[in-house]
Amino acid sequence: MPWFAEVDGGQVNRVIVAPTLQWCADTLGGVWVEVFKYDPQPYAGRGQWYDPAWPQWFAAEWVQPLGADVDGAAYPAGAVVWHAGQFWTSTVDDNVWEPGVSGWRPHPNEPGQPPPWHQPTGAHDAYRIYTDDDGVEHPEMVTHDGRVWRTIVDANVWEPPIEWEQVDE
Repeated sequence: MPWFAEVDGGQVNRVIVAPTLQWCADTLGGVWVEVFKYDPQPYAGRGQWYDPAWPQWFAAEWVQPLGADVDGAAYPAGAVVWHAGQFWTSTVDDNVWEPGVSGWRPHPNEPGQPPPWHQPTGAHDAYRIYTDDDGVEHPEMVTHDGRVWRTIVDANVWEPPIEWEQVDE
């Protein structure tokens, strides 16, 4: 069943699972948009940012996990959360750190743009050059000081321009 968000002034009032968009409008009133057809990412609640050009990025508000040893309490690698006005992606499994402290990387807030650069705290959240199954390298990209940068070394912890190549000249 699809998921729908009630939107007012660019913010989400609520997110529900419902049969149709028309059902939401007729039954609940307000302005509704479809955000997921099936199996969505977690979503945030009231006050979440919403961009109609990029509705797929709803994410749960970050909450402090009880601990890594509590089943399901810590965030897995790849989890996306909303914290302090920014989307964050966990870079490690069993992540109990607050986004912005360690083990998290900013996630893009705009479609088609790399995320903002964030100082890594170690190898676990350094910027990587990934190699796909065909042997093609895919260096991570960031925005910094109004420019787009691509890492030129694997496990990059340096602030651009050191060990980065500008790609938006």
